[in-house]
Amino acid sequence: ETIDPKIKILTGLLYMLSSPKMIPVISLSI
Repeated sequence: ETIDPKIKILTGLLYMLSSPKMIPVISLSI
C-alpha cells in the first residue's frame, strides 16, 4: 500500500501548523 505524495505533504503541513514551535516560521514565510 503506497501513500500518495500529496497526502504526505498535506499531513506534513498540518503537523507543522499544529506545532507551536512552527508558528513563528509560518508567520515569517507568509
